[in-house]
Amino acid sequence: MLFRLSRWMLCTAVLSVACGGSEGGTAPTPAPVKDPNVIGPTGGTITATGGGASLVIPSGALAADVKITVTPKSDPAGDTRAMAGTGYEFGPEGTQFSQPVTLSLKYDKSKLPAGADQRELRVAQLTSEGVWVPMTDSFIIDSTSGQVKISVRKLGGAAEARLMAATEESATPYAGTLKSWHWWSSSWTVYYPPYNPCTPLTISTSTSYPAQLLAGDCVQAGNSGRRTDFYNVTTTGQTVLSLNVSGGITGPFGLQASGLVAHAAATSPNTLSTVVPAGTWTVFVTGADSTTRGDYTISTSTAALSTRTGCENLAVIAGQSISGTVQSSDCSAQVPTSTPMPQFVGKTFYFDLYRARLFAGKTYTVSLTHQGGTAANGCLVAWLNGQIVTSVLDKGAAVNPKVLTITPPGDLYYTFEVESCSTNGDQWAPAASMGYTLNITG
Repeated sequence: MLFRLSRWMLCTAVLSVACGGSEGGTAPTPAPVKDPNVIGPTGGTITATGGGASLVIPSGALAADVKITVTPKSDPAGDTRAMAGTGYEFGPEGTQFSQPVTLSLKYDKSKLPAGADQRELRVAQLTSEGVWVPMTDSFIIDSTSGQVKISVRKLGGAAEARLMAATEESATPYAGTLKSWHWWSSSWTVYYPPYNPCTPLTISTSTSYPAQLLAGDCVQAGNSGRRTDFYNVTTTGQTVLSLNVSGGITGPFGLQASGLVAHAAATSPNTLSTVVPAGTWTVFVTGADSTTRGDYTISTSTAALSTRTGCENLAVIAGQSISGTVQSSDCSAQVPTSTPMPQFVGKTFYFDLYRARLFAGKTYTVSLTHQGGTAANGCLVAWLNGQIVTSVLDKGAAVNPKVLTITPPGDLYYTFEVESCSTNGDQWAPAASMGYTLNITG
């Protein structure tokens, strides 16, 4: 939605006249009352009746006194994009300022049309051809007080808060159409011309960002018309990057790279943790379907892989090398009766879990190299849909690395289990802490 400054300019003057007298004498001549709409070289503020519009004129913007006018204008009949009560005409038309002047328009947030968003509001101006066009290249929307502020250097025409159609800003749908915005505390700073909505915004870790899926957000080929927001996050070394999306938006979100790491959101909040090396990563947030719109909050955080405990299934991108440690604080289980080594049934082992998307038509090599010599033995298991599809369990500590080869029948998510298992074929003595390197290539 957009705020438009029309080619109207206000013409309202307030004059005060004081008269007085007393019996038997001559009343003193009253001092002249200054017209509050007259602004000179020292600057000043002009506010429309009711406070819906104002001009803040800094010192030095005018070389001489000028009577500034701000006159309310009626809402255009039948124009659903016009924000009610935001039309004003500013004058005298043609007035030039040597310094930028701040023009503010207030709007009623409760009167936004259903599905409309404040960040799409623009200050627009009505041209002599009767067309509304954006008035300036940048503006600030204060979402707390409900007003838009822009900088102008000339008066001339009607200004109005408006919701502008995407076709008025670009003939190419979803490629530089509606907006570019950054969140600054309680205000949005919006830059225009807008950026391509498929271009990621850069965000920092350990910071929450309020955001919104809108009608003007990116639509990628093949995602069934769903809107998507993109963010760039930079990591300085191998780390566990966690993404959290909350606030009511449901739909896939995750990390987009050479292999897509995604998480289908079903409830709120939702978190996805993934292991990444140093680099800049693109994060996406997508609606559950083509009609999904609304507010959400995204945050990211990083942590060393060594601090991870429990049974979290960490997402990874195929093609990277992961350096980890199986510890007694990690996931644990007992050797099942289906093991090919019945003497170890019921024994406890510890393991880490990693989840990677593998693509059809490719062959992947998954290798596990354990550290610790004969005091450690790594086992490697590949799972698909809750079933073991291949494993290397019984080769002993002398076989290092343990290697699996997988050719996926489709684009599928495989889970890889890295175990600290038996140190030899006769005794069950898993190392309390086993360092390892896991490589997934293909």
